[in-house]
Amino acid sequence: MGSLDGTAVGFIGLDGSGKPLAARAKAAGATIYAYNKSPAIRYEIARAGISLCQSPAEIAEKAAGGAIILLVSRSDDPEITDDNEADMVDQLTSGTLIINSDGTETHGFHALAAQAKEKGVHWINAPLLDDEEALTEGSFEIKASATENDFKRALPVLNCLSGKITHMTDG
Repeated sequence: MGSLDGTAVGFIGLDGSGKPLAARAKAAGATIYAYNKSPAIRYEIARAGISLCQSPAEIAEKAAGGAIILLVSRSDDPEITDDNEADMVDQLTSGTLIINSDGTETHGFHALAAQAKEKGVHWINAPLLDDEEALTEGSFEIKASATENDFKRALPVLNCLSGKITHMTDG
């Protein structure tokens, strides 16, 4: 596991399967921020010592220059759609890294990715296996689709989440 000392990492849609990822990033020294619309999950997140945010826009603000991990599916649980999505894009700053970990519908974020890239944000698609045991152990594989530069930018974060990273060339 690498070190993320001094790096802000935001999680949007942090649920049961995402909590081990946040714990791994926190153990690597990252400052963790999370947003989830479910009050029950928000309570669990707070009990785990993770800073809660009120919206995806607040995540973008707090994680400026760091990383934001999207653990949501637009088709199943649209955490960041409509006004929340627009607000988040407004708060994104150049140099921030977004890791889209939605394994079911990565194409649903094309417009958001394009808007983010216009602001100088690095974007990669890195779907995660939805197996809580593998996520907890870090034994799952991440297949990251990104340009070479964006992959290099994301690698320290990805290495803290899993020991099995594969780069899938994207452009």
